[in-house]
Amino acid sequence: MRSTKSKMKRRLLILLTMVIAIIIIIACVIKNRGGQKLLASEYLRVEPIKCLGSFSSDNKTLYLRVLALKVTAIGGEAHGITINTDGLIIDPELGPIPQIDYLDKNQSKEVVINLRMVQYQWDDHHKGYGPIELMISCQEALPDTIVIYLKTTNITRIP
Repeated sequence: MRSTKSKMKRRLLILLTMVIAIIIIIACVIKNRGGQKLLASEYLRVEPIKCLGSFSSDNKTLYLRVLALKVTAIGGEAHGITINTDGLIIDPELGPIPQIDYLDKNQSKEVVINLRMVQYQWDDHHKGYGPIELMISCQEALPDTIVIYLKTTNITRIP
């Protein structure tokens, strides 16, 4: 009688250990699946709002001086947002590379990038001046490059 009771306890202990192991494995799988970061272009929306520049006489070339962007956190809270103007010549005398400390989900903030007269051609396919490549990042997402084209409605002419 005693051996059957001890076998029952042993089987119950083995079963309990297996259930706990399965729960741990399922929890790890769920955590790993939810822990994958989105690309910054999926987590943040970056849109040109107002830019300053001058045009060539035939309006086919834009000489860009100031690029103003609206950054919106669409994927959730965003911390340490940076916009690196890859390939653009930032004018350090007029301001640093733009950074945003924090945005709530769906909150927006405008940033201004001062440039040393960068030249862009009109692109008939995209109906805008560009391409302008920007590297964006934040702590919650993987760094990513986005490409924008400036429409004539976004550009204010300067002499």
